[in-house]
Amino acid sequence: MNTYRKNAIIAGVLLILGFSGILAKVFYGDNLTGANFLAGMAPNNVKILAGAFTVLFMEMCCVGIAIALYPVLKKYSEGLAMGAVGFRTVGAIASMFSPVFVIMALNLSQSYAANGGDTALYTAQGAAFLAGHNWLGSAVAVMGWAIGAGMYHWIFFKTGLIPRWLALWGIIGVPFTVAVAVLTAFQVTTPDMALDTFLNVPLGLQEIPLAIWLIAKGFNTKAVAALEAK
Repeated sequence: MNTYRKNAIIAGVLLILGFSGILAKVFYGDNLTGANFLAGMAPNNVKILAGAFTVLFMEMCCVGIAIALYPVLKKYSEGLAMGAVGFRTVGAIASMFSPVFVIMALNLSQSYAANGGDTALYTAQGAAFLAGHNWLGSAVAVMGWAIGAGMYHWIFFKTGLIPRWLALWGIIGVPFTVAVAVLTAFQVTTPDMALDTFLNVPLGLQEIPLAIWLIAKGFNTKAVAALEAK
């Protein structure tokens, strides 16, 4: 019987690597916020570029998780398994475009620092770039990430591939993360606000024990056998 041990380990490792996205907040710092963000971005260009690269790496990990889980999840529902891959991919593509807006704002900041000019015009353009970054990275991308997670956690819960309490934790966390995406899309909150962090905590923290479980234990062999028999 195929226990999909390698798939579980790969997914667990990618879950851990996906936390590298936290470094993006460290690298970006408060350089993307504040009334005078243009003046602060140019002197910190290396950190901002590092943050953009970290986001790209994180999203490749996020897609890889759903792909690694697909072979076993499809035995319960190919539609849900493919949906998890699809939503994670859409979210990743959106998030990969998000750093493009940051780099555009950085280039604008460098031009602003070198040439001066119409401060109001520079600020308006920079604000538009950062709005694009927030909308793609914290609305579209987060929505795709959360819905994809909800699909594979539902399969986990129904099949018992992992402990049901762990799957239920993920299912409960999904609506909170979806709320972050909706609030950001309607510009009620921004990624730097404490409310965004608070709402992301349930699903974000759940991925730590999930990763450890997948690496250390893998999938429940009885649940895998039941799926293969089905």
